[in-house]
Amino acid sequence: MKQTGIKIISLLFIIFGILWLSSGALLIAMFEESESMYSIVKEQLTNETITPEMFKKMMMLISTLTIILGIISVIIGWGLWNFYNWARVGAIVFLGFGALSGMISALVQPFFVVEVFINLIIIWYLMRRDVIEAFNKKRSIEEEILGNEFN
Repeated sequence: MKQTGIKIISLLFIIFGILWLSSGALLIAMFEESESMYSIVKEQLTNETITPEMFKKMMMLISTLTIILGIISVIIGWGLWNFYNWARVGAIVFLGFGALSGMISALVQPFFVVEVFINLIIIWYLMRRDVIEAFNKKRSIEEEILGNEFN
């Protein structure tokens, strides 16, 4: 059962990572249209201090961060699939930041409480003794990083 749960969590990390990578790529593709997007966004803003240059920089920052999150998520998903303990720890940290982000977002949109709840359940699962034991097979650091192909 624990292997099935870990495989499902790893697939979720990979799927969400691919979605983040796609979103970041889409934002970069839309970067050329930032002038027209700025005019649409400007209508919604009450704060007139955001200039088109600032808007372009914010778009580039958001797209870069989204791509970085996607890459990290795919790597963690791959590591979980292969039962690397660094991936379990990385997933816990990643999900912890997700839960924190969800708590902050829940102040504006209560639906984000669901995100917090899901992240906390997965963290709890990854910290269970039987799951930790599944990841703690004695391996050298080279095997841990490079996989079984090292031998």
